[in-house]
Amino acid sequence: MSIRIHDLSLDLSYWQDGLWHPWTPDCTNGVFQVDFHEEKDGSIAYTMRIAASLPSKLKMTFTPLKQVVDPFHLIPCCIYGDNNADQVHPGEFPLLTDRYSALFCSPVWEFRADRAAAPVSMLCAENITWGVSIDPYADTADGSKVRSGVFAKLPASFGVTLGYSNDPLGFSDKRDHSQPIGDSAREATVSGHIYRTEAPGRLGAHQIIRSEYALRRDKAVYRRSFSEAARGLFDSFVDVNWSADRSEYTNCKCRPLDWNTLRPWRSVIEIGWTGGAVLALPMLMYEHLTPGFTPDRYHGAIPAREQFDRICRRYNEASGLFWDLMTPNAAGSNVNGWWAGYMLKDCHCAYTNGSAAYHLLSAVDFLRSRGEEAPPLWLETAWKVVDTARLLQREDGAFGYTYATDRK
Repeated sequence: MSIRIHDLSLDLSYWQDGLWHPWTPDCTNGVFQVDFHEEKDGSIAYTMRIAASLPSKLKMTFTPLKQVVDPFHLIPCCIYGDNNADQVHPGEFPLLTDRYSALFCSPVWEFRADRAAAPVSMLCAENITWGVSIDPYADTADGSKVRSGVFAKLPASFGVTLGYSNDPLGFSDKRDHSQPIGDSAREATVSGHIYRTEAPGRLGAHQIIRSEYALRRDKAVYRRSFSEAARGLFDSFVDVNWSADRSEYTNCKCRPLDWNTLRPWRSVIEIGWTGGAVLALPMLMYEHLTPGFTPDRYHGAIPAREQFDRICRRYNEASGLFWDLMTPNAAGSNVNGWWAGYMLKDCHCAYTNGSAAYHLLSAVDFLRSRGEEAPPLWLETAWKVVDTARLLQREDGAFGYTYATDRK
């Protein structure tokens, strides 16, 4: 049965015994119900309900009534159009496409709603964006957790599912896949919203995501002061993560039952992302937020200011960016950290450089807020990196993810 709403056709279908069936008013396999009401902001709120003797799912599929030129699907953090199918290697992560037959290439993808940055599936047209959101978890009679799904389907359909399945298959890691899994229920209820926004290009998607954020934001309630939080990080970095044997901060590991003492297993020598400036900033803040702080509190570990100095000394004049590692690794590389070897190898990484520059500038800003000037090298070097990123920014506004080490 098809319903019209927001210039869209809505098709309802239900799943039982491994098969999808179109819903009709005379359905005798259970209660599959959707109720709608209009909100003040123009969106349509809905509630989906299942009451059946067999495990079931209920799906809403939306399709524009008029043909859309160049439709663009968007599920935050999961689907952006075809996920650049022509620029990447098919078979390495989900691509919404029917042009390739490789693994992870499919004209339809469904994900758990809680795997998306916002539980919403959208379709962008030239000046219109439609979207439908869903609560990530459905309410059930017995209190069990039933996960919801969001999906995109070529050429121009999108929707949500009460219950879900990883269609067409599960994505484990890079080139690894698993069989589809999912949730179903005999009794469950879930709610969401249907949106239609008018804005040039894909700007309407921003409005929808902001609406969802406002609905779902769980504002933090601070139970510790900033000073206590900074002290907790400082104590962990200095007393747990610092390795005197390696003269570096480290990642630590243990194996419960076999050995419970944390042991260093990797030196954290990257300039940002998981090390370097990311550790240095909260330690610098702790120094200034703690009355009577003295440098001997570092117990021999590298102080925050020295960490920032190390990063600045790793500026690469040829590329205009930081070397990604504060010191060469065991193989002698200046750029290949733990992230190297997949799509990043023997090149600068935007993530590490961006993280280091951001935390350096944050440190400068923090010190100025306390009436103190940071070492000039921090600001000068961070701005050089930012200027290089701006110089190499593409005409469409995008930044690259990898950069050459021998030239700008």
